[in-house]
Amino acid sequence: MREVAEALKALPRIFLDLVLPRLPSLGARLRDGGRVLDVGCGGGWAVVQIAERFPKISCVGIDVEPYSVDLARRLIDERGLADRCEARLQSVDRLGRTRATTWPPASWWCTRSPRP
Repeated sequence: MREVAEALKALPRIFLDLVLPRLPSLGARLRDGGRVLDVGCGGGWAVVQIAERFPKISCVGIDVEPYSVDLARRLIDERGLADRCEARLQSVDRLGRTRATTWPPASWWCTRSPRP
């Protein structure tokens, strides 16, 4: 499982370096301190890389796989981002019962894990 999480760490960089420059309003919002929800956060690479690139944002990653959430939490701690980032063991079905639904939809970056 750790190998899969490690293999996926390049995906957020592809988004940040190739896709985000084509979305200037989203980039501006992140620079100004938006909030990011990563659905299916896996090992937490997107949460961490986005938070490192945009120091004013806060990030929450959710996943239903306990080992992945544990990896994400460790990565967040290792990078010193626990004040702005968190990983939760949570299904997307439960978003309606959390404060995440108060976030403006334009600030969400939702990812979907590839099927095995």
